[in-house]
Amino acid sequence: MHIDANGLRLWVEVDGPADGEPVLLISGAMESAIRWPSPFLSDLVAAGYRVVRFDNRGWGRSEQAAPGYDLIDMADDVADMLTALEITQVHVLGQSMGGMIAQEFALKYPDVVRSLTLLSTTPGIGDSGLPLAHDDLLAELIPLLMQPIPVANRGRAKNMVQARSLRTGTRYPFDAEREKMLATVEVEDMFMDDCQHGEAIESTPSRLDRLSEIVAPTLIVHGGLDHVYVADHAVALAVGIPNSMLWFVDGLGHEFPEAFVAELSPRFLDHLRHHPVA
Repeated sequence: MHIDANGLRLWVEVDGPADGEPVLLISGAMESAIRWPSPFLSDLVAAGYRVVRFDNRGWGRSEQAAPGYDLIDMADDVADMLTALEITQVHVLGQSMGGMIAQEFALKYPDVVRSLTLLSTTPGIGDSGLPLAHDDLLAELIPLLMQPIPVANRGRAKNMVQARSLRTGTRYPFDAEREKMLATVEVEDMFMDDCQHGEAIESTPSRLDRLSEIVAPTLIVHGGLDHVYVADHAVALAVGIPNSMLWFVDGLGHEFPEAFVAELSPRFLDHLRHHPVA
């Protein structure tokens, strides 16, 4: 369904019992809500939670906004969306860019966030105290990103799958067939050439000096082979956020494969149960 939020039309999907504690999933840059692994959604619903996922502005089935917005604006999107859904308190999980939006949301709307989970993310890019992406990844990824966007959907999907394969660790095999299927759906039904997510990330100030203001109990999950945001980014989050726990997952890259659900779901559900919505 579409919801009017912050002057935009956002695509939102809600699963699980209407009276369940709400769990909000915030996707990464240029990732639609279809990318959350189905077994993960099933685990949350089976545990009695009401799961809310949506397409961020500028991607998927949500409306594009005029250029010039940042992650704080995207956090306001979340706030308006939850108001429309009559949700006053929520568990929040954000992945990659979604984790950055989740931090901004927790900082600006502390009374709404009952618990926070940050997956494969950073307190901010461009901060002199945090390293850039791993050189090996940049050497392979930059030439791919610098290519003109293919005109044909097949070429666009191929580029998306290749970029994801470069971010995969060694803990789980790369599921090329699943990635191809998801990429094909996105480029045929949801692709936006003028997506501004990268610009939004770059224009948002680092949160490194504001992390101590996050009051929500926080679980930080980070891959040991995440070469997009290397380990220092996760450590900075753990040091900066007062009530936080850091879980390094050996061999995991900058990814959320279906095979990881069996490991993540028990930890995530335990985190939620320890901090129930009032």
